[in-house]
Amino acid sequence: MPQSAPPTPPASTVTHTSRIPRWRVAVAIAAASLVVGALVAVTAAGQRAERPKAAETLKLVLELDRFADARHDLDPQGDSPGDQVFSDDAVFDSRNRKRVGRLLTQRSFQEGNRVLVSGALRLGDGTITLAGVLVNGATDIAVTGGTRAYAGARGTYRQSTKPIVAIVGDQPGRYALEVMFGP
Repeated sequence: MPQSAPPTPPASTVTHTSRIPRWRVAVAIAAASLVVGALVAVTAAGQRAERPKAAETLKLVLELDRFADARHDLDPQGDSPGDQVFSDDAVFDSRNRKRVGRLLTQRSFQEGNRVLVSGALRLGDGTITLAGVLVNGATDIAVTGGTRAYAGARGTYRQSTKPIVAIVGDQPGRYALEVMFGP
């Protein structure tokens, strides 16, 4: 009896482009889904709290490590529709000295130059939730709420595209970010 050749994988096979083992990517995707779901539930509960009364700007520094991202990369290789990237990055005070929190994000690449972003900026006194669509390299997304000190928050999250510390080789880059709260 002749044996048949194994089936050829479809063109949309998931490829893994980072240095992270596949099982870690799967765990990161599952964990990020749980975190995003929990943040939505917690944020919805926190919306009943009073919003910040005055406009205020929170200035911080974000350390981006592109090699630590968990990536779900569909064909074609590189950023293309359907790809997802999950990040967990350190956040420092405005003087870039003391670590004050973490930024968790999920980016989903869409048709054209659009990227759907959701995230949570976890700080010592609460969490700020973020959501939006970045088009053509835009850097602003909406502050959609928060917990504890940031309950009911609204405003804009803006991240600089220029590093404040020179990037050398595989080192993470550090970028200024602002969270602008509005009434």
